[in-house]
Amino acid sequence: MFNDAGSNNGHNGDVPIEICTALINELNAMHPSHPIHMWMNIPHMGLCSMDPDYTVEESWGIQAVNVVLNGAHGFPGLAKSARLFIEFSNETWNSAGSGFSQTFYCAYRGFLRWPSAGVSDYASMVALRSVINVEDIKGSAHNSERLSFVLAGQGTLGVSGLNLARIDGTKFYHNDPSNVWGPTVAPMAHHDYFAFAGYFVPSKSFDSAYLAKQVADWLANIHDLDGQEIACAGYVKGIVDQTLGGSETVDRYRLTLLPAYVAKMKSYNRIAIMYEGGWDRSVTVVSAGGSVSGALPFAGGAIDGKSNLVVGVSASYLAALAPGYFILGYGIPPLTRIVSLSGTTIVLSNNTTVKLSFAQFVAFAPEQMFLFAVKRSQSWSTALLTFFNQFGSGSAMPAEYIANGLRWGHIFPTSYGFENTEWDDVDVLWQKAGERNRSLD
Repeated sequence: MFNDAGSNNGHNGDVPIEICTALINELNAMHPSHPIHMWMNIPHMGLCSMDPDYTVEESWGIQAVNVVLNGAHGFPGLAKSARLFIEFSNETWNSAGSGFSQTFYCAYRGFLRWPSAGVSDYASMVALRSVINVEDIKGSAHNSERLSFVLAGQGTLGVSGLNLARIDGTKFYHNDPSNVWGPTVAPMAHHDYFAFAGYFVPSKSFDSAYLAKQVADWLANIHDLDGQEIACAGYVKGIVDQTLGGSETVDRYRLTLLPAYVAKMKSYNRIAIMYEGGWDRSVTVVSAGGSVSGALPFAGGAIDGKSNLVVGVSASYLAALAPGYFILGYGIPPLTRIVSLSGTTIVLSNNTTVKLSFAQFVAFAPEQMFLFAVKRSQSWSTALLTFFNQFGSGSAMPAEYIANGLRWGHIFPTSYGFENTEWDDVDVLWQKAGERNRSLD
């Protein structure tokens, strides 16, 4: 429920709570193997009882919980099988620019309240307002055993620094008059879960040392799927092995950070969970002339289903291409490359298979095509599922970010991918993760 453009106008997420609840209800009406729960973020500027002009009627948290659980304006409440997870704002540790202005807002409010905290204390005010919101809701008429309260932090920190300050509390939090529970009760004690994100990307030094050769090996095996998978596995090793790929690797999270989170949460009789995560290596598609952009996710041209030509392509998009680039689209065989370019025509390495007056396609340079292949490989699927399966006692809900998208998603450029049926082209990981989830008790 934080603003979809960040949070500069933090009460304006543009989607009514009733509609968000209806979506979760529709998903549960499809009888999934396990209930699909709802996660709601309380806006950082939402009123709570520590604010001087507060009333219960104006409490964003209390009234939002009422709407979700009990329904409003003709919409029913949340399906009885579903829980409601509640988090104060979103990534209030993230200081990466104006898209995360909630971080700076909370820190500055902390500075005004406790000047000696400075303007970069991203823990104290967040912890205080999160706890106050939690206790406001728990003390309201709309409290329910179906509610789960989440405190979140930055995945890579583990149980240290900013995360530890949020979990245990700072001196500013503990000694604040609004902390009526006293200095011996930590912020974590008010919450049910501590959530983190785990994003995985090899270091730049790994790319410098290995990427060019791995791309060359993959290209050399263009007609050998097993050989291509071996090349992909070499790159995946850099995303998994900390000794090769650095700190943002799967095994650092799996073998070091996750156990640390679990141990800390067990000391509070709480559980560590994830709120998002997954692949984080950027993959770049050719974008030019307004094609393959946020407004238009693909380029276009005509194919006849029998020759190796794409005709009527935008000249501005064609100008950004080069022989050897890969062309992906419905009606174009896998691993098809550009042979030559002329005017508004692309000559391909394979004949097209479907006649389309407007064929949708995208193009990748060879290195980026390799990275796209790695992301869709069996090796990457196995690596991330190994991480997911590390979750157990004291931990739950391994997570990824989104389904559709090039960098973080599992299908691209739309929900049709490069097929003619929606969601038929999701990658191996998405399919295997679904199988895993359905098999859980």
